[in-house]
Amino acid sequence: MSIFKMDFTRFSFPCGYSEQRSFLERTADLFTFVADDYGQQMVNCGVPEQRLHLLATGIIGAFYIYMQAKKPWNPVLGETYIGKWPNGAQIFGEQSSHHPPISDFQIYAPDNSWYCHAHCNFTISSGMFQVDVLQCGKFELEFNDGTKYEWEFPTICVQGIIRGARYVIIKGPLIVKDVTNGLTCQVEIAPKADKTKGIAKQRQTTIYGGILDGTGKNYISKITGDYADKVVVDGEELWNIDTKIAHRPIAPVDEDMILPSDCRFRLDRMYLIQKNMDVADEAKVIIEESQRREEKLRDRVPE
Repeated sequence: MSIFKMDFTRFSFPCGYSEQRSFLERTADLFTFVADDYGQQMVNCGVPEQRLHLLATGIIGAFYIYMQAKKPWNPVLGETYIGKWPNGAQIFGEQSSHHPPISDFQIYAPDNSWYCHAHCNFTISSGMFQVDVLQCGKFELEFNDGTKYEWEFPTICVQGIIRGARYVIIKGPLIVKDVTNGLTCQVEIAPKADKTKGIAKQRQTTIYGGILDGTGKNYISKITGDYADKVVVDGEELWNIDTKIAHRPIAPVDEDMILPSDCRFRLDRMYLIQKNMDVADEAKVIIEESQRREEKLRDRVPE
């Protein structure tokens, strides 16, 4: 029935559909540049508008890394993850709900100059030929000087589910708010061709936007470019895919910091990495059945 309802949050996919990382691990891709580069640039910048530009650029620059052909593992309830970037920034994640799927994250700067926490309550809007992943979770970033930012990641659309070529695209807009200074940066993804905006040809990875004025209709700055090429803010190139090196949080982590519930200890994941697909699928079924059994037991415990 889950297939006919197209409810992909309750449908168990074979391991061959998944990459080798859990969603908790993959979410770290969204912070590739913020945690490893642009966060520190913001610390050293005193202009609110420029800080907001840097944050938006860091978020946009990670889009191409996050876009993967295969789906991540669905974390089981209580699954955890810890990662560390080469510069010392750390990310902690935990699956706090199974249905609906909710993940919580905490990210710390290497010098504790900023802190980010996120509550990801993603939902699925399904059709016969495409799936929209509605990334409803709010991300909040706070600096030691008291400045707070918040944003939600745009919707991801997967086309070609049943037939046709498989495409994974981002549907905008991206809206990043400087809550402290009352600034809003809005960036359209794949805007229509418009010569007045300098968009001669539409690409799915084209971006256009900037910081909005008080009316919320006009831009007082311009962010243009392509998240598969470069990001330009008011004529200044702030990010380039050819020169900005992407770092994942794969630096060594102290063993006593890794919990037994860490997603890297999952047996199905291990067998997938070893390309033993049959055993991986069997292990995945056992893990999912165990989770369902525990869920039923919890429901029967009187409050």
